[in-house]
Amino acid sequence: SLRKALVSSNAPSPKKASKRSNTVVLALADMHIGAEVQKMLKTPEFNYERVRELFSQAAAEVNETGKAVHLALCGDFIETFTGINHPRTWHEIAKDGYGASVIRIAHDLIAEFIESIDNLAAYYMVAGNHDRTGVRKDDDPRGQAGELIHWVLNKTFPKIETDFHPILISKEIDGINYILEHGHLGVDKKNVGHLAFKHGKQDMFNLILSGHW
Repeated sequence: SLRKALVSSNAPSPKKASKRSNTVVLALADMHIGAEVQKMLKTPEFNYERVRELFSQAAAEVNETGKAVHLALCGDFIETFTGINHPRTWHEIAKDGYGASVIRIAHDLIAEFIESIDNLAAYYMVAGNHDRTGVRKDDDPRGQAGELIHWVLNKTFPKIETDFHPILISKEIDGINYILEHGHLGVDKKNVGHLAFKHGKQDMFNLILSGHW
């Protein structure tokens, strides 16, 4: 198991996190901004307003803690940039849910969310498979739509600590090392212990955050 791997005889003993932490890590993934789902039997309705509602709920809950917040956004910020990620994608996107329009709308929704968090210390973003600017994954392995959204957010909030990576971020926060990924590239499928050893820190507990599945 991951726990057994981290406390193996060849690794230093993990540091204990503070019992009275003043920090919250809020992890969210798979916003799929631009998707519009309605009148489907097994899938709840989903649209821009639903994203705003879910962001508002998350902000309200984290604000109640009164603690410093680190926001981990683990990919699939938009549903599609091209409008044709999959053969039926265009059936389930909003009228302006692709191209430059969806980048602008995603920025506005996430910026509104960031502004609603009372004690935001930092935010981190990794790209997902829906954040690519090409039809096929080989066209854009870096998730450049996600990178562009992050770039504009950084311009909007220049004083807030932030980081972006197309695949993975490893970040120590309050005595725990967080490994952020989206999950679509299979870096955690074969051996999560290997992922923690390769990208984590061996003198503390490593927590892997991902979405996609």
